[in-house]
Amino acid sequence: MEHWRAKFDAALRQYVRPGQRVGIATSGGPDSQALLHLTAGSRAELGLAGIVAIGVNHGLRPEARGELKVAATLAAQLDVPFVGLDVVVDRRNNVLAAARRARYAALHEHARIASLDWVLVGHSATDQVETVLMRLARGCGVTGATGMRRRRGKLLRPLLDATRSDLRAYLDAHGIAYASDPSNENPRTARAVLRARVLPGLRELGFDIEQSFTRFVALARADDLALDGWADAALNGATGPVGGLVLAALTPLPLAVQRRVLRRWLARAGLPVGGTTVQRLHRLLGKASTSLSVGGHQVRIERGHLWPPLVAGYDVPIEIPGRTDLAALGMALVARIEEHATRADVLARVGAAAGRLVAFDAQRTHFDLHARSCKPGDRLQPFGVQGHTKVGDLFTDAKIPRALRPLWPLVLNGEELLWVVGLRRGAGAPLQQEVQRVLTLEVDGVLPWGASHD
Repeated sequence: MEHWRAKFDAALRQYVRPGQRVGIATSGGPDSQALLHLTAGSRAELGLAGIVAIGVNHGLRPEARGELKVAATLAAQLDVPFVGLDVVVDRRNNVLAAARRARYAALHEHARIASLDWVLVGHSATDQVETVLMRLARGCGVTGATGMRRRRGKLLRPLLDATRSDLRAYLDAHGIAYASDPSNENPRTARAVLRARVLPGLRELGFDIEQSFTRFVALARADDLALDGWADAALNGATGPVGGLVLAALTPLPLAVQRRVLRRWLARAGLPVGGTTVQRLHRLLGKASTSLSVGGHQVRIERGHLWPPLVAGYDVPIEIPGRTDLAALGMALVARIEEHATRADVLARVGAAAGRLVAFDAQRTHFDLHARSCKPGDRLQPFGVQGHTKVGDLFTDAKIPRALRPLWPLVLNGEELLWVVGLRRGAGAPLQQEVQRVLTLEVDGVLPWGASHD
């Protein structure tokens, strides 16, 4: 008993600092009663500014209020304030899962209101065994096998080194009363079946299941961290224009890393992440062109990239002189005015810039230039060419992915299209032989698509 008590104190000291305030989630059950008693006994040594016991009534059983009175009684004996919270549980689907969500939401909300630094919950090593077995039975991967974390945000689990038997022994040794939740014995729940049949069966075979699963969880967590690091590095290396994913960079990676990269990519794009979504998306990676609806948004596979949903419809004035950020593209346009520049020098620089720099006669622009995303029907009169060309045809010739086209930047002088950025200059405001003032526009950053992608 003293062995895990030392681990309990060490677990608290790892996170809790002198002067902090903690809440203790308590139901009157044995684990939370032990947690309350242990924490109250350590408050002086830890230098806590305050502790409070928090009991949550889900409104699912009439006995719950009596069980919470057991917790309130112990709290009063220990000179710990007790707060009771009532929550409403959605009973339409999985009631236990809904109750868990409502409970944690109430605990976090009270922590915010009461300015608590931590909320302690009484999960034990035996709870960890049950959690991992349940996840394995459902077919989890390595991440699921890592079990419950010691810390999750403000939530702390300082009893993960103690078995359920350890906690019962502690309560008996200190004469602490506790309540028993009959729903824990309900044979219709999976955890009750585990407790009644599976865990005793494993013990009969001679396994120290808490010790074994603690070791298993530690090994799984180490593997999980290594795979996470690999996936993070791979995602950074495979990120292309406007957050697109370069699919060729995924090909050499193991399947486990590929799926983790996809999960991170979806999360970064603000899309829902789920195992089914990742599997569906992964099955599409070999296709040349396709799309998938994720959370009501379309992601596209095109020209070797996985494209996130892209938001078009921007229209921003261009600062002259100055820098105009195009946040949706992760790039900017830099405008400069050059006095007494020679036409030959300017054209030489434009030619060397490979589409990233254009020059106009500043006297022929009205200084109301603006950059906007492409619209259907946009047309350009290319420099040196009679007639107009559809901007869409320019995109086709340059092999611009369809996913990028609505986002592609155009520069206009009023309603006149001057430049399809990076692709073609318009006929407007050409440089004369005796030009006096030159307006240059230059791309700062990476164009959404270029010759290197063809």
